[in-house]
Amino acid sequence: MAAQTAHAEPRIADDWLEVDSAASVVSLDSLPTTDDEADDDASPPKSPVQPSSPPRRPQDALSRFETLPLRPAPAPAPIAIPVQQASLASHHHVRRPDALEPDLYSADDAESPGLEHPRLEPPNLEPPNLEPPRLEPPLDKEDACKNANDPGFYKSLCAAIESIDVAPSPSFDKENAAKNANDPSFYYKSLCAVIESLDATTAKAIALGASRISTLSFLKSACDDLATHAKDLKPILKTYAKRWEAKGSGMAAGEMPLNASLLEWINTLHMQLLNAQTEMNRIQIPHKPGQSDRLTAKAIPLQVNVALAGCAEALEDSLITMEDFMPIFKADFDESQTRWMSMPLKDVDRETRPRRDLPHPDVTRIRRELYKLKDQVRRSSVFLSTLYNNAPQPPIPEAPAVVKRLDGLIEGISTILTNNASEWIESELTDGSQKVIPYHDFVALDPDVIHDVSGHLEELQDQLGVDGEESGNYTEGMIRKHQAVLLTQCGQLDELVSIVELLESLILARV
Repeated sequence: MAAQTAHAEPRIADDWLEVDSAASVVSLDSLPTTDDEADDDASPPKSPVQPSSPPRRPQDALSRFETLPLRPAPAPAPIAIPVQQASLASHHHVRRPDALEPDLYSADDAESPGLEHPRLEPPNLEPPNLEPPRLEPPLDKEDACKNANDPGFYKSLCAAIESIDVAPSPSFDKENAAKNANDPSFYYKSLCAVIESLDATTAKAIALGASRISTLSFLKSACDDLATHAKDLKPILKTYAKRWEAKGSGMAAGEMPLNASLLEWINTLHMQLLNAQTEMNRIQIPHKPGQSDRLTAKAIPLQVNVALAGCAEALEDSLITMEDFMPIFKADFDESQTRWMSMPLKDVDRETRPRRDLPHPDVTRIRRELYKLKDQVRRSSVFLSTLYNNAPQPPIPEAPAVVKRLDGLIEGISTILTNNASEWIESELTDGSQKVIPYHDFVALDPDVIHDVSGHLEELQDQLGVDGEESGNYTEGMIRKHQAVLLTQCGQLDELVSIVELLESLILARV
């Protein structure tokens, strides 16, 4: 038995091999292992194989038995995997259909005395955890551009980039988008988040070396162009949001020229930016001694570089979409701004035809009442300023603040009365020191309310004044003192302040 074991030939690991046809299949486990079995099959005798001789190839064994008659295929035996091939099998995860997982060795090997094999555990086929980390505060784009050539600033930014994690890209919530399809405030907030993400992506690309690496340069260029269009769109959505809030979210869908496709574009762009930041976070900054800390294109893995190129291409597609639709957004905005404006229409056929405004029943009366109101406000401002400046001792400490508010109302009413169509639009888009209500709020003013407030101011001024016949019986100092008492102790000043607050809510814009 020992001699037979010592002279045994190595077993062939494969179970089946295909030959000329599907019927010509031979089981290699049925190969003769002794000289007696070889004689039964009319085969030439085999010489024993020495340990130093090289193992035979499966092709050699197949060539010897091509003429054998077909025999029944035995039950498949367990596959014996050598120890040297265990690591390779665990890497490629190749498993034959007839292999038995619980035991990796054949029954003959288990019965061999004194032969011990290491027990191999099945390879772990669970995929690694690829969940991306969370997003930290973005880098400052202006600082990155200003200090792009500063080695010290570059090292600090590299350290910051390695510690920054990016949140997974959120999927587009169609239900939430449909729910807020008519809410300009939701559009405005989403666009502000995209602008912040654009600045963060640009700053990160600059910090990694957008001036030296072409892929990062293309990514930065696309972000810069998208940021320009997004910042042009921001005041338009802000104006829509203010109008929406002023109407108490009660506007009809047709009054606000917004489309849900814009919201989908904003969310898609946000996801593309987060994907670009995720790929940039996979770049490892070199920190080898004796080498420069500057990132080069060779240091970026090919897979990451290809992914960044794909991100840049996706951003360019979003840029093309915005370039096509931005003129439409601006035209819709101009149309919504001038919907209720009195724009002069010129008739080229009849030059002598008088100009006519678009019909609006209350605009003429509103303007007439505003002229009267402006006169009464100026009268109150002059009276209070004169009383404060001519008194030996200032009897009313609050007078300068009230006079300043009255002058602001005079300026606002003058702006409303002199504005044309283009000035109305500019007053809404620019941030000035004194802003008035938009045109659609101006035409919605109640002329009866303005008339009542103007009459109340006139009545208050008459109470503080002195008739010409009575003024000769008193000195100017006595009259000023009497007026100061009426304002401070009789509540006339509080009444004047209440009227000023009411007019500010009607005339001046709510900032």
